[in-house]
Formats: sequence, structure tokens, C-alpha cells
Amino acid sequence: MLNEAGWDPLHNGDTISDLDPSVSDFVLYRVRGSDRIGTCYYECEYGYEDCDGDPRNGCEVLVSACRNNDANFGWDWDNQMPTNGCELALGYSKAQLQASGAGPYTYSCPQVGFTANVNRSEPIYCRGGQDGNNNNLGTCQFTCDVGYQDCDGSPLSGCEAQIGDDSCSCISCSNYLPGTFSKSTDQQSSDWIVSASTCQANQTCSLPCDPLVCADADQDWTNGCETAMLYPTPRGAAPIPSWDCSTWARFPLVAKKHHINPKKFGEIFCEGRVGASGAGTCSYQAACINVDDGAINNYQDCDNDPRNGCEDVSRWCQVGKSAATFPRGTQSDRCSSALRYFCDSGFDANNQPCESILSANDVPFDCEDLFRITAQNPDPLALSHIDNSTVPYCDRDATHLATRGDCVFKCQTGWANCDKDARTSKGGACEANVSQDVHCNYDCVDCTTLPGIDRQKPFGCIADPLNAGKYKCQYSCIAGSGSSSCADMDGKWQNGCEVALNVDPDKLGIFVNTDHPMDCSVMQEEAARNPELFVHHLHIDLSVEVPVPQGLKNLPPGSIFCNGLIPSTDNPFGTCFFMCIPGFYNKNHLSYDGCEAKWDDNGQSDFPPGSTPYPWAAVAGKTVYPFYFGGYRIGNYENEKYLWLLTLLYGSGNSPITLPNGLLTMQYQTSLLYSYYPDPLALPQSLIIWY
Repeated sequence: MLNEAGWDPLHNGDTISDLDPSVSDFVLYRVRGSDRIGTCYYECEYGYEDCDGDPRNGCEVLVSACRNNDANFGWDWDNQMPTNGCELALGYSKAQLQASGAGPYTYSCPQVGFTANVNRSEPIYCRGGQDGNNNNLGTCQFTCDVGYQDCDGSPLSGCEAQIGDDSCSCISCSNYLPGTFSKSTDQQSSDWIVSASTCQANQTCSLPCDPLVCADADQDWTNGCETAMLYPTPRGAAPIPSWDCSTWARFPLVAKKHHINPKKFGEIFCEGRVGASGAGTCSYQAACINVDDGAINNYQDCDNDPRNGCEDVSRWCQVGKSAATFPRGTQSDRCSSALRYFCDSGFDANNQPCESILSANDVPFDCEDLFRITAQNPDPLALSHIDNSTVPYCDRDATHLATRGDCVFKCQTGWANCDKDARTSKGGACEANVSQDVHCNYDCVDCTTLPGIDRQKPFGCIADPLNAGKYKCQYSCIAGSGSSSCADMDGKWQNGCEVALNVDPDKLGIFVNTDHPMDCSVMQEEAARNPELFVHHLHIDLSVEVPVPQGLKNLPPGSIFCNGLIPSTDNPFGTCFFMCIPGFYNKNHLSYDGCEAKWDDNGQSDFPPGSTPYPWAAVAGKTVYPFYFGGYRIGNYENEKYLWLLTLLYGSGNSPITLPNGLLTMQYQTSLLYSYYPDPLALPQSLIIWY
């Protein structure tokens, strides 16, 4: 047993390994000629080092945090004190050391004693876990002079911060602490300069909170006035008495569920400036996770309800102008920007393929613009003929197939949105007067192109005698010689005279009863439901407009109707008219089997042997090959895509002539309405085609 000044390696029966588990073994031995005779010998476990030579704390330093880099190691036996053993700190970042190049980045802790405002009378060493504290491993331990503190974490600057309003426990009270007042004369203003918070004697910032706006419910001064008190009641949800804006930082799993980016917790606070947008609410909208953060979707907050965070995928509507005027109490809430009107080079805002309704590079249209009143546009609702009893909004409900991603609104009596375009720059939201012929009633029916009607008799939009305030198309069905006519069998004025009576039966009972006259409206409805059947089996083209005589509006793609409008050899009056895909035509004049006949590559039809194909003209020595395009033959200019639609002529000197064989003679002139691809110079100045 040694005296009290010495060290008993057995320590009253205890071994060093009992006192410190990092010591693997020990033995008391003497080394002749050594100044360490009479000291304990022990070996450290892997990863630890005895840097101070003191057996009482064993192997106290993690070698991954600190290591020795000079001759001073262990215990100073002459002065009986620990040296700066393992003084090289390994835990600093490249930025903290203002280093360049590749690591590792190290710093010798004794150098801290030569920096500003460091108390050199206190120990300076590398933190390696020797004090039982595993915080800040691999950095230098030093003490600051009174009134100073180390806030930047860099040993190069020592204790660089003077304690005060600008640095109070390394938090600036002068800057805007979340939820606190401002020192501006108008505390209702959102334009703050300096916070009213100050550093107190205990080095904490005071919290001038307005408990009716942002309250300090957790009594933690470092996160300011964290509890939001002014949340409006979300549409269709329970009221929000209050919400702790630090919830997501304290519960990361909740943040993940609410699609909040953990890297942006520092951007979430309660807005305490009453004059600012969103006063008394949490600013978590800026922390919504998106694809740039690695998420599958872009998320956003539309309902302003912190209980579900960023609840919406920005597929149909995005945050727009309504965010600044929340709450609107509408289905879009803060997300009023309609993405239906955005298509950039074939891709929408979510990088999905799209077709612009107008042209490339369209921009989203904000439905709030339909409601907004400005000096230049004092009453946009009146100018757009919108009923002001409802508030326009962007429909972000994915189950609403007809309106999702578009503005929803109600038109004034007598007006309708016939072009399905809400943009004020395109004629207004409710641009159509429903008493006019071209968009009759709220169905937006064009009375001038109704199928199967007799245009020699009065037709047009009239007031509906049976429904006050509504309109309907007035017309008579065409009645040709014999059975060459169309009939209105279903009593629906919206589809005119839909049944073909000119020897156009459904021989197989595909669309109507077997051998009954074809109902052209049934074919059109079925084409909308099963387009692949019509294109691949019936060779009916559903992708192009139907050209009509000059002066009328072309019919939309997919139109199938009883023909009383377009003179045609393939689809005569009283039969169903439709457009054939290039290379096919309706040889038998029946509808049930579509465009059943094919033209060959030389412009020859599949007429029976011995029949003569229709002659076509040669232009500039180049043959124009014909094929059928619905009721018209269209020239294929040297089999390239130089197509033009032949427009029938009406009027003196240009009337169609019926030939003995029942064919038509037409004259094509460049002064007429036509459509061609891609070069107008390829068109002839005049062309006579026997048809």
C-alpha cells in the first residue's frame, strides 16, 4: 500500500479496468533508467488513447477526435501537470477553418490562446470525451473573457462576439425574433427594422409577444413567440384555436407526414407583425417539400390548415393571387392559379405531356383575376358576365374530370362559356350570348350547322316557348326526293335531324336495330367512347375538323351526322357523313362499316375490273394522286404532305354541275378558303378537277 501521495494500482481491491472500462489491462513495473519507474503500465482499447498520462481517468480520449502532433505527450513529471497531449483537433469543417483543398482539416488547440478575448488562465485542450461530455468532439475547449462568447464555432476567431442585443447567447435580439413586436413606430406595419427584443442580464432575449397574435406558450425564448393564434377557420373544417409553429421541428415524423422539408425548419415561424400577410399564422408554406428536394411530387398548402401541412399535390392548381386575400371560402382556397392554361413546349407544370389550348408557352391563368377589381378594370365580373353571387375558383379536385385544373364560375343569365376558356384576354369567361344562332342556349349549340336540317326553310335560335329564359334551335328536317332525307326521331333539338333515311341501314345491328335506318348521333356518341374501334376498324378519322361550305364554321373533330350540309358522292344527303382516314373512302355509301374501300398507291380505286378511275390533272408535270378524305377527294402532291381541302363554290358562275354519271365538277381557286401543308407556293393558281 502506497501513501496518499502515491497511487495504488489495486485501489483497495479495485483494478483500473474496474474504474475505467477503456483500460484493457495493467501491471505495476519498474523500468531501470527510466523517469517513469513506479508508474502504472496499461494498454488502451482500440480507438482510445491516454493523452494526459493520468491513471485515474485511464484512456480518456477518442483518437478519432484528437491526436498528438508534437513532442509534448502525456504527463509533465517535472511540473506534475498534464501537457497538451493529443492537442490536434480533427472535428472542424473546411468552412470553420477557412481551409482550401481536400481534407482532412485539423487545428492545433494551443493556437486558440493567441486569438481574441480568450482566457489563457483556463485549460485549453482538444475535446476527446475526456470530461464525459461527447458534445463537440474533435473541437477545442477554451474559455472566453467576461463579456464575450464564441458564436461562429471557428477557433480562428476565438471569442469574437460581444454579448449584447446583437449577440445574446449567440442569438441576435435585434433581428426579428419570430412572433415579436418591431421597434418601428407603427407596430401594425409589416415593414420592421429592428426587433423590440433586448438581451437581458441572464443572456436571454426578452420576448415582446402579443398573446392574441403569437404567444410564447412553451416558455422557450430561443424560438420566440411560437404559437399562432389567428388562424381562420378552414373551409369545411373545425376551428383552429392555436397552433405551435415549432411542432414540425420537435416531431420530425409529423413533418414527414405533412410533407414538410426538415432542412427548412428554420424558415417556419409565427408571423407576429399584425400588418404583414398571414399575421398570427405559421410560415410553413415555404418549407413544403418538392421534387428538387427528392420528393416524388411538388407539394403545397392550399387550405391554410397547419393540421395537415402541405396537403396538396400541385397537379391541377397552384398557389396564386388568392393566397394574399385568404380566406375566400372556395374550393381552391389559396391555390387559384389554373394549370389548364399552361403548356410549355408540350409539357405542363408537372412535366407531363400536354396540348396547349392556344399555343406553346402559355402561362397559368389565375382564377382570382375573374374576381379582382382594379382601377383599369373596375368591374371585371360585369365585363366577363360572371354572376357575382359566387366566387370564381380553381378546381383542384382530381375526381372532377371536366373542370379540374380550370376556373369554376357561374355566368350571368343569358350568357355562357362556350369556348371553355376563362381567360379575359380571350373574350371573357362568359363570352357567348345564348340567344345567338352560333351558340344557342346554355348548350352552346350552333344552329347554323345542325345536321340534316333544310336550309331553304327558316332556321336559327329562338326563345324556347316551353322554358322561360331559355332558347332552342328552330329548324325543319331536309326531305329529298324519295327517301333522301334526315329525320328527328329522338325529339332532341340539340342534335337536329339525326336519323339517315337515304338507304343507310345498319345491316349488322351494330349501332341500332338490324336493318333500321342509321342514327348518326348514336355513331358519334359511340365514337367518343370507343375511338380505337372507329379509327382502326372503320377507318373513320376523328382527329380533323369537318370542312363545311364557305361562310360556316367547320365542325369539330369526331363529328358524325346526317348529311344535309355537304354535297358528297360518298355520303349523299340523307346518309351519315364522316371523315375517312387518308387512303380510304366510303364506297358503298353505308355507315355501319365506315370507310371500307381503299385507294392504292397509284390513285386507283378498288372499283370492279374494267371501271375507269376518276381523272386528275397534272400540275407542272407532277401528277396529283387522289384519295378520299371524308366527302372530299384530296390531292396528295407527289405523295408528300401537301394537302388542301377543296371548297365547294356557291353563287353565280361557280355552281356545282351535276353530270350525267352523277358526279360533280368543281373549280378550285386560290382566292377561296383552303388549308394546306406546309408550303403555299406548292399550290397551283387554278385547277379543274372532274369529281
